[in-house]
Amino acid sequence: MENIGVGVIGCGKIAESKHIPCLLREKQAHLVGLCDLAGSERPRMLKEKFSLSDCRAYASVEEMLKDPAIHVVHICTPNAFHAELAIAALRSGKHVFCEKPMTVSLKKAKQMAQEAEKQKRSLTVCANHRFRPESLYLKELCRQKALGKIYYAKASILRRRGVPAWGQFLQKEAQGGGALVDVGVHALDLCLWLLEDDPPVAVTGHVYDRLGKQTSAANPYGSWTPEQFQVEDFGVGIIRLQSGATVCLEASWMLNTRRERGVGVELYGTRAGADMENGLWINGERNGRLYNEEILFQSSPVAFQTLETETPAQKELHLWLEALSNGQPPVVRPEQMVRVMSVLEEIYRSSQEGHTVRLNDD
Repeated sequence: MENIGVGVIGCGKIAESKHIPCLLREKQAHLVGLCDLAGSERPRMLKEKFSLSDCRAYASVEEMLKDPAIHVVHICTPNAFHAELAIAALRSGKHVFCEKPMTVSLKKAKQMAQEAEKQKRSLTVCANHRFRPESLYLKELCRQKALGKIYYAKASILRRRGVPAWGQFLQKEAQGGGALVDVGVHALDLCLWLLEDDPPVAVTGHVYDRLGKQTSAANPYGSWTPEQFQVEDFGVGIIRLQSGATVCLEASWMLNTRRERGVGVELYGTRAGADMENGLWINGERNGRLYNEEILFQSSPVAFQTLETETPAQKELHLWLEALSNGQPPVVRPEQMVRVMSVLEEIYRSSQEGHTVRLNDD
């Protein structure tokens, strides 16, 4: 497939800051049109901002999906609409790139994956943190068993103050959850992907909305009223894997911590450990001495000042389009994201019911 026609549904911040700029850099993609559930104002604004004179602003999703010039649909709406729109696009013969999280429930995630298989169309979900250089390097170490048998892992994203106070992020019905589904999903996906030969079997979870019920003048993304805050600001999941290994997931929008952390993992194995704090470090013992080895990914700034670095989001999109062109399955497979949704859903269930929940793989 050459000159892949793309339509974007949802013209909010994620479409404006990531999807559209990345699509415009891809030679094999052509941005055919934009559509927004709130009407035509946002598509027209983005057309003007990016000088998209030949890009259509559709009046409705139905109109976009009827356009034969569109081969792929990118879904960038609030989470509650992901499944409905993805299934409609798949039934219209379109391939689908869906923003994270996959959707708001495991049931709907399975429906999306089943529809893609039924329609023989490709479905993928945003997992751009897999495509960071340190993530790809660590994945290769895991394939090589270089860390030995991994028995404990941490997956985390901790913001001291980082509540997305715009749009519908604070609404349970629209988003399905708070910090866990917004940012924790990235850390969880990254960890489960690194350890994908060791599937999760049980989950214990706890979610909290302690700080969200207050107003925060220090929040860089604006303020809210406590009544608007319907989701968790912090969540924890203890995940037991088939081998007996344990994963600890932590995700916060608000936490009174001195040590903030971006999306990352820590792996602890019998030969060595690895952590993604400020790059990638391998930690172990060699010749009777402890060592911490930093893995470098940037070449000399003197020799390569003019080279542009491909972002993880750009790399993910490029590989997605390349797979479509070659008739190959997506790099981020829907069944992987169904597993992520399964764990997230059971964290909420465990927190609500107050006990450990076993995962059902059917």
